[in-house]
Amino acid sequence: MKNTIKSVTPTKTKTTVGGASAPTEASATTATTRDADSRRAMIAEAAYYLYLQRDCTAGSEQADWLSAEQEIDRLLAAPSIH
Repeated sequence: MKNTIKSVTPTKTKTTVGGASAPTEASATTATTRDADSRRAMIAEAAYYLYLQRDCTAGSEQADWLSAEQEIDRLLAAPSIH
């Protein structure tokens, strides 16, 4: 499995604009981390299904992961239909 390194962004104090709270750098980092975690989970699940399609034979884990990563990135980059 692919190891990832998460960068940590320093937090900023929350500011208010016209009485409403503006997003802080910390909340943006949390959202980005959540998105990265969701993407990784989708890739892991897709790689698992590729493994199942290969009748659960060992030895191609990296190829499964890379194929799944390409497919998930392609799907995430596609315009969404509401």
